[in-house]
Formats: sequence, structure tokens, C-alpha cells
Amino acid sequence: MSCRAFFDRDQSGMSDYRSGTFRGRRVPKKGCYPKGGRRRDGRNSTTGPCIFFRVEDEHSRARYSDEKDLFAEDTKTYVDFGSRDMRLLGEVERQLDWRNKIPTPFISMYCDKSVAYREAERRVRAGKNDVKVYKIDMRKSNGCTEYRNIRRLAKKLGFHIPERAWNNSEFEYIFLHHVPNSAVVGWIDM
Repeated sequence: MSCRAFFDRDQSGMSDYRSGTFRGRRVPKKGCYPKGGRRRDGRNSTTGPCIFFRVEDEHSRARYSDEKDLFAEDTKTYVDFGSRDMRLLGEVERQLDWRNKIPTPFISMYCDKSVAYREAERRVRAGKNDVKVYKIDMRKSNGCTEYRNIRRLAKKLGFHIPERAWNNSEFEYIFLHHVPNSAVVGWIDM
């Protein structure tokens, strides 16, 4: 899949970025994966995926605003993805609890476009307004950003992912604190 694939006509009938349906920066024609080689499943052999899709609506706690980075609601709490301490466990559990009202230092995204579209469509059906799907290309990032796959992190920390979050968790990644504006390559209004 090339990076332009997100902007090309897809099965939902959306037209490409040249029609004005999409807003964002033009994406160069090259593969989605950074140097280091690709595995058969298309992921980078050392760093995992580099293309992500962020679904937001009017009530999303982490929000992107033009010309600014995408920030988590809590940017002051420090957690170390490499540790197995209770602080990390508590923050990840709160992130996965959809009823949680306490800010977390994470931003959720998907590495699979179809999962992101499905989630966006669910939000539209639920009556949410201002639903958008952002495309994030970490190769374009001008800053360092830490992120982890939620299922692998849950396994490492030894906790159970709630049933309502289980289906999407295979493709869900959580980003710590922020994603630089340079990594946001475009978006679609649903």
C-alpha cells in the first residue's frame, strides 16, 4: 500500500484529494514503511507500522487543531512504556475504560484504515458531530513520539482488555503525550 492509498478512491465512493473532499498535505509517492525492511505482513521489521488513522468527534478528549500538534488531554503525567509499574498499568486501564473521566497521557489510533472507518461510521450512526479520520505518517514526524500496540502492552502488563474494546484492540496503538503536526498528512470529514 502506498501512502497515497488513503487519498485514492476507496470502496465507500469517496473521491481523491484533488476533488477537494480531503484537506491536507500532498503525500509523496513512496511506500508506507521506513527503511529497515518489510515483513511479509507489510510491517517494518523493527518498528512496526508507520501509518496510523485517528478517529475524532466533537467529544474526543485528545483533539487536533490545524497548525498545532495533536495533544493528549494529560501531557504532564510521565509513564515509561518499558516499565511494568502500577502507574503505567493504571493509565492504560483508564485509557481503555470508555466511561473514564480522568485525563490520560495517551492518544488512541489505529494502524488499519478499515477499522478506523468502521469506528468513524459507528460514531456517525450514534449521532456524533464533527467526525473526522486523520491520517498520521510517522515517517514525516519532526519529533520523537513513543507509541505501543495496546494488545501487546496489555499482555506485557498482565491485564485484561475490556470486551467492548477487544475487537479493535488488535489494530489500536496508544501514543504518549502528543503527535507532531508534521506527521498529520490529511483528514476526511465523515
